[in-house]
Amino acid sequence: MKAYVLMQVEPTKIEEVAEKIRGRGAGGGKCTSVDIVTGPYDIVCLCEGPDLKAISTCVLKCCCVAGVQRTTTCPIM
Repeated sequence: MKAYVLMQVEPTKIEEVAEKIRGRGAGGGKCTSVDIVTGPYDIVCLCEGPDLKAISTCVLKCCCVAGVQRTTTCPIM
């Protein structure tokens, strides 16, 4: 299973947050791609794992990084 995680981050911490979540994983899920983007979101991350629970655990681990203000998770169908 895969999900995109759209992140809004404090402006001065975008690169720092991207570096910290790159490759981060938990509960069988892992951030396999982390990109800094422009627009309403600052970072788009692709989380992959065997099931929705693994994705959720991975997303929660990423949300705990200092500087992350808000996330939106979009599971891929």
